[in-house]
This record gives sequence, structure tokens and C-alpha cells, in this order.
Amino acid sequence: MAALAAADGIGQIVATPHNLRWGPGGNRERIAALAARVQREIDARALPLRLLVGTEVYITPDLSAQLDDGRAYPLNGSRYILVELGFTSWPDFTESALSELQARGLVPILAHAERYAAVQRNPDRLRPLVERGVLVQITAGSLLGAFGAEAERAAKVLLEHRLAHVLASDGHNIHSRAPVLSTAAQVAAKVLGGEEALALVAAVPAAIVRDEPLAVAPPLPVPQQRSWFDWLWSGRS
Repeated sequence: MAALAAADGIGQIVATPHNLRWGPGGNRERIAALAARVQREIDARALPLRLLVGTEVYITPDLSAQLDDGRAYPLNGSRYILVELGFTSWPDFTESALSELQARGLVPILAHAERYAAVQRNPDRLRPLVERGVLVQITAGSLLGAFGAEAERAAKVLLEHRLAHVLASDGHNIHSRAPVLSTAAQVAAKVLGGEEALALVAAVPAAIVRDEPLAVAPPLPVPQQRSWFDWLWSGRS
């Protein structure tokens, strides 16, 4: 995976294991030790790649407790924290949980938002979150159709309406989920233009891992598309 990333022009990767698979306490040290072991292997192969660490935090009502006991922590020790929702539900406590993180001085980044059914149905539900400082990440594979037509459509809608700020590989293996970005960045460039697409994979993630403040463009409203049921109902009214 490291060789594939380096060959694709990637210089840094943040490893973000799912935090709930690790017990409370000792999380950070254990993950850091494993990452250091992988980094030694990367260095031994003379690959120009730096491995950083963080967690992909599953949203729950007790995110503060997870931060306090070490189950969750930000990306590379920064103010930015990667937060994941379930693919099929949008919990009632989502907004309050994200607000709690922000009250602690953290900046939530919603992971692979284009794959959430709630966002696919209504991408504009992300706009109030973005307006109050939440960032949104989309997965490279979604732009290439790897997660289905709905995820691909949603990813492009989020880009078009300034509701996506980071393009990440979400790499899991060397085949179906390879840690590469260049092809998806080319697709993003067709939607946004080259400069803005480059920011998704260069300037913005670089600022995140350096713990630098980010100013992003204001999001644009996404018109709600009416379903066939809506049209049928309005025709009868």
C-alpha cells in the first residue's frame, strides 16, 4: 500500500483506525507504536512516504468521554478530528455531538459523507454544519463509481456546492480500496477546476496535519430534488 501511495505522488498518509475497535486507555500509544513499526518498513524500502496517526471516530452521544479516556483523538495531534456516521442512519444527536466537539476547540471532519443515505437523499442537510465550521471529506473511490451510482452522484453534488473540502483515499488494501488519489483528483478537476481540485488533496490536508486554521468557501444551497412520489402526490392535490 505504501508503494502504491508513493507511486501516486502521495507524500503523507494519516492512518485512521476505527476507534471503537480499541478498548479504553492506551489507544494512542498502541496505535503510534504500530505506525512507527510500519514507518520503519517504509523507510527500509526508501519510499518517500510519511505515516501519521489519528482515529476515525464513530459518532456516539459520549464523544467527550471517548476523548477523555483515549479511545478517540484528532488527526496528527491537531485540532481536526475525523468523525464517521452510520451509512444508513442520521442519529438525532448528530448536531449536538458535533457541537460538543467544537466547544472543546476541535474541528470535526465528516468522513465519506457522500456514502450516507441521508446525504444522498438530501445533500443540503450538510450545509448548516459546514456554515458553522464542520468540514466534509469525500472518498476518491466514490468519484470513480466504486461505491455505486448514488455515492458518485452525491460526491459530485457536494463538490459543485462547496460542501466537500478533502478528498481522501480511505485506503484499505491494494486492490479494491487502494491508497491512491490522482485519478479521482482528475475527476474532481472536471467539476471544480484544477486549482480547487488540487486543494482537496494538497493544501487543505496539509493544513490539517500542520494544525493550521482553514478558511473555506461558503457552501451553496442544493435544490431538493422531488421524487416520483412527490410529483404523483402534487398531481392529485
